[in-house]
Amino acid sequence: MAEWSEAQVSEWISLIDLPDGCAEAVQTVFADVDGEELLGFIPKTLQKVLRLVGVQEPKAAAKAILQQRNRVSLGAKPTAGEAPECPLCMEPYAEDDSELHVPRILNACGHTACQGCLALMLRTADAEAHVKKLPCPTCREVTEVKQGKASNLLKNFSLLR
Repeated sequence: MAEWSEAQVSEWISLIDLPDGCAEAVQTVFADVDGEELLGFIPKTLQKVLRLVGVQEPKAAAKAILQQRNRVSLGAKPTAGEAPECPLCMEPYAEDDSELHVPRILNACGHTACQGCLALMLRTADAEAHVKKLPCPTCREVTEVKQGKASNLLKNFSLLR
């Protein structure tokens, strides 16, 4: 999975209610983190990393960051004016001709990600009898995907406007 662009990192951090004076330090931490790594962060590890880059309130900052991550990765409804987005690539969900950003539901656990991100994950999955097994990037529950195509997963219509 590719690293986030500087603009994506800035936009994501701006959505977090961080303690005063730590946004720049948090920006440096996330400059080299991709979506899958973000999903793997646990509070204590994140607090240590934040402390190392000089965040004065690492516990409060880690809590705010992980709350935002969980809101996004669990498919929480966005606030007014905020478009729902994929927790992996941070792109807004959309239904267009490319179908890259169509939200797809993993039937084993109910988590959602965009078709493009799930298709990338399926490239490396092993196939057995026209089915690929895809571990959820959030909880690692395995979903069997027919013909190994992300487009065969159900659309999450509740995230499309």
